[in-house]
Amino acid sequence: MTDHALIAARVTLETKDRVRRLAQREGITESALVKQLLDVVLRGSGLEEPTVAPPDKVNRQGRLYVRMELQDLRLLRERSKAPLALRSHLRGGTPLPKMEYIALRQAID
Repeated sequence: MTDHALIAARVTLETKDRVRRLAQREGITESALVKQLLDVVLRGSGLEEPTVAPPDKVNRQGRLYVRMELQDLRLLRERSKAPLALRSHLRGGTPLPKMEYIALRQAID
């Protein structure tokens, strides 16, 4: 069963025509326009919105693509090295090379 419901209303032909023309002007369907109008009215009504429970599980498999300048990418890569090295060290991964260990110690102190 879906969590959607239908709201229907009878209006004059003039009102229907105005809704159609406004929806066309906005590049959306009449149904989408009516939904937007209802949202605006309900937000301004002072009635509380129903509380939505947070999702049970966070999806950490999603991807995010960001375009950035080459210089910013270099800076980001440099800053990401320390947390990776620290995580590897704390979780018993391969030992840090001496130079990385020294850099990590300097960053912490």
